[in-house]
Amino acid sequence: MSPATFASQTTRWASYLVPLATTFIVTLVAVLPLPIPYYAITAPSLTLIAVFYWMVFRPDLMPTVGLFAIGIVNDALSGAPLGLSSLIYLITYMVILSQRRFIVGQSFLILWCAFGLLAPAVLLLNWVVLSLMREAVLSPLAALSGIALTVLAFPLLAWPLVRVQRILLGNETMAG
Repeated sequence: MSPATFASQTTRWASYLVPLATTFIVTLVAVLPLPIPYYAITAPSLTLIAVFYWMVFRPDLMPTVGLFAIGIVNDALSGAPLGLSSLIYLITYMVILSQRRFIVGQSFLILWCAFGLLAPAVLLLNWVVLSLMREAVLSPLAALSGIALTVLAFPLLAWPLVRVQRILLGNETMAG
């Protein structure tokens, strides 16, 4: 194997890791403790944004085992019950795969609206499961605040992900 071929194949394999790597980095950033009152219970779900983005644009590079692992890492770092985030990300995966053909190629506003429909549903499910597991109704106001912040944060995280996709993966959108 020539050095040029080796470099080309290495670059190609590394590009396959971009969606998982960026989602993992977003997960680490999302669990950073910030000195903002009530931030931990109202923080936007940045990882959900990254999962949604990559599932729409590069589902071929987001394997379910990777989503499951990112969910476990998220739960371990945030103190959530192990597997809950994995469940949420895998549900997101299934919903996006079933609706992707209606989203791809649409304007950013349509993409944001699609996220604005999906995020509340999966985050409310997360809140219900957490409430059931803790045998207490968790703060609905905190849950709604987190949902609103997640939907509002979408453009702020989607823009760097678009840049990463264009620079490292090109403009192609796989059919999945």
